[in-house]
Amino acid sequence: MEEALSALQGTHATQRDEVEAIEIMATQIVAKTRDFTMEVVDELKKVTWPDYPQLKNATLVIIVFVAIVALIIMAMDASVRGILDVIMGIFAR
Repeated sequence: MEEALSALQGTHATQRDEVEAIEIMATQIVAKTRDFTMEVVDELKKVTWPDYPQLKNATLVIIVFVAIVALIIMAMDASVRGILDVIMGIFAR
């Protein structure tokens, strides 16, 4: 009887230790999350945001760049398609 009682008490102590460990881990996670959030807010305060003319200029530059890249890709596609048509025409006879 005493052996069963001591085994139960040992199990209870082990469970209590596990619960305490989980509570400590949860507290650490909350603290780390709070610290991270505070650091993010501090860094966002240091950012220099563009004004409207800078934003408009940057957007225009990006649109022009994307259009140029699209034209280059279209030209490359057309040339590869033409080369493949010639090759397929040679072997399709």
